Amino acid sequence: MYDKALSAAEVSQNYAAGDTQPTPTPTNTPNATNTPTPTNTPDNTSTPTATATPLPTTPPPDPVVIQRRTYSLGGQPIAVRINGDPVAANNGIFYFHTDHLGSTSVMTKHSDGYIVGSMARYTPFGDWRTEPGADLTDRGFTGHMSNNNGANDLGLIYMNARFFLSGVARFVTADTIVPNPINPQSFNRFSYSF
Repeated sequence: MYDKALSAAEVSQNYAAGDTQPTPTPTNTPNATNTPTPTNTPDNTSTPTATATPLPTTPPPDPVVIQRRTYSLGGQPIAVRINGDPVAANNGIFYFHTDHLGSTSVMTKHSDGYIVGSMARYTPFGDWRTEPGADLTDRGFTGHMSNNNGANDLGLIYMNARFFLSGVARFVTADTIVPNPINPQSFNRFSYSF
């Protein structure tokens, strides 16, 4: 290999009278089939080289944006509108049906009725007893936002001021006030109820 390119004058000085200079042929000549073309080296030996295939210039597909708008009445969610879901059946207005705590139990759609796989049941502290298969909403235990469905299953429920971890029946952060100093259980600032 050469460290640098030589000019024609430098090449002619390196050969004595009577010596013949190699005549290299053009390298990397493209052909119709994009197959490797031989390249001649200064000592006239042929080595195959590959031609570069251009990368596709198509832009990446646009990411799917799913819009969810939750409608509430008196602080409780009553419906959710979903737009932009690639599955056509998951678009539209869905209605929440709740239990006595306000937890989402079942969802229905105005045109199709009961949504198969939307039934949810909870343990006393909000963990799943029956986990819904339909991933239509983030509302769950007591109507609060949760992320304990789908791939982001952390089990956290956002209860408007603090996060609640239903698996251990405790809040993740401490309460900022002690509601009843006479009751010793109220000093446990992570408890859900006492």
